[in-house]
Amino acid sequence: MEHGEFTAVSFRSATDGIEHVALVLDDVDQRGGDDEPVLVRVHSECLTGDVVSSRRCDCGEQLDAAMARIGAADRGVLVHLRGHEGRGVGLSRELRAYTLQDTGLDIVEPNVAQGLPVDRRDHGIGAQILTELGCAPSG
Repeated sequence: MEHGEFTAVSFRSATDGIEHVALVLDDVDQRGGDDEPVLVRVHSECLTGDVVSSRRCDCGEQLDAAMARIGAADRGVLVHLRGHEGRGVGLSRELRAYTLQDTGLDIVEPNVAQGLPVDRRDHGIGAQILTELGCAPSG
């Protein structure tokens, strides 16, 4: 990979069956007493930003910057949460939001205009993944 040799670890949510992935660089398990900070990015899936570099968002830029920082630190984890497209409303609704933005609505107003919450994402699974990897704060 461009930013280092990451190990991909998959996780399946018990509540909805969605599979997520953690890209891990080096040993991030702190359960043995390692108190060195671990760089972490919990990234919401964004096909339009991550894959096709949509100018409607900066998700792809955020993803690349996080991978670069983790790579430069030679240690860290990027948790890629799937099912978060369009702030959790899905790809087709996100594409509809783009059309609504063309009429003058800002980045969050299209969800409301579609009768949806501004943000439907749940990051709890990300916290569970970090705990499983041993790099979440305890207590």
